[in-house]
Amino acid sequence: MTAQTTFRYVNRNPDILQGELIITGTRTTVHVIVEL
Repeated sequence: MTAQTTFRYVNRNPDILQGELIITGTRTTVHVIVEL
């Protein structure tokens, strides 16, 4: 399955972390960044 680009630095891929929004090139979720 291919990654779906949502924004320039944010991607969603069903094969990575169950489709959570992640920072491109990392496994850091947007949820973690927002909690900071």
